[in-house]
Amino acid sequence: MRFLLYNVRYCTGAGPGFHLPFPGSGYLRRTTRNLGHITRFLLAHKPDIVGLLEVDGGSFRSRRVNQAEALGRALGHFRCYGTKYGIRSLVQAVPVMNKQINAFLTRDSVHAEHFHYFDRGIKRLAIELELEDVTLFLVHLSLRFQHRHQQLQQLSRLVRQVRKPCIVA
Repeated sequence: MRFLLYNVRYCTGAGPGFHLPFPGSGYLRRTTRNLGHITRFLLAHKPDIVGLLEVDGGSFRSRRVNQAEALGRALGHFRCYGTKYGIRSLVQAVPVMNKQINAFLTRDSVHAEHFHYFDRGIKRLAIELELEDVTLFLVHLSLRFQHRHQQLQQLSRLVRQVRKPCIVA
């Protein structure tokens, strides 16, 4: 099995100019060109499973394109994605941020998918994807030490319930 984990940073790019003309302004850039680069990268590596962090689910910067859907179609993979923030989070009311998702893409048949939300932190999503021979978890943990520690405790409890070999990314 070829597994690829990629923080695509909403396909906004990187480099020294990312924070110009002001810090974080790169997150507001259009993403079409970089989505094409990332698509070609994934196609060249032929992954069986892809874990994607920081994906744009259809905001103005992606011209309303759900990047997980676009990448999954290009690869011919099943798509499983959810918002990084809690369903009742105030962040859900903020444009752009309410379209920030994490995703799995897989060519294998999916037996089950579950979306777990941690109790603490802004980024709370843990995606559980059960395939025939393995269960995978995709998480993007909080930056705050205390919240991250509590999230890892909750994740540990989730992993202990799994009966198949397990990958946490």
